[in-house]
Amino acid sequence: MVRLIVLGLLSLQAMHGYEIQRVLKEDRIDLWANLLPNSIYHALRQMVKEGFIKIQAEEKTGNRNRVIYAITEQGEQEFRKLLEVAIRKPDLHFPAGLYTAFSFSDQLLLETVEIAVLDHIEALERKILIWQQGESRKIQPSDHPPTLKAIFRNGIEHMQADLKLLRYFKENINEILANKNNNKRYITQGVDYNQGEERCR
Repeated sequence: MVRLIVLGLLSLQAMHGYEIQRVLKEDRIDLWANLLPNSIYHALRQMVKEGFIKIQAEEKTGNRNRVIYAITEQGEQEFRKLLEVAIRKPDLHFPAGLYTAFSFSDQLLLETVEIAVLDHIEALERKILIWQQGESRKIQPSDHPPTLKAIFRNGIEHMQADLKLLRYFKENINEILANKNNNKRYITQGVDYNQGEERCR
């Protein structure tokens, strides 16, 4: 992801690392890309070594030296290859951590699970609000591509789906944990821990 974004931005114009970060923030790409500054600078240095980008110039601003990077012909080819793969290959988005936590939630006290779920719901609601505010700000100008609206809407719908799952879990938590405890008792009755193998009763 970091390579695709950096090469994509450099295909538009030469930039230094700080400018790349600024564009990500201004266009709200930072909302969904989850790129850390260190990962951007690491990608820049690595792709210079690989010949995908080159150092075009260096400029001094105060006490800081800023390196301006430009994409090479080899980098243009790599960018198009990564772009085609990203469009062609399905990228499934599942909240794996949440699924795993729900699977073992009976290992915690009920009150602990309830508080954690409420915290998660509130955090997700705040994040959705930030996305909705970003959508309203970025969609207004006519110079933005029509795909931007679809991107924001898709991201919000993914978070709303997770929110729906959390609210279902919150509303049915007692029944869910009771069923999990019953299933656990059923499973352990069929296992001989002394022999280490399953047996039927």
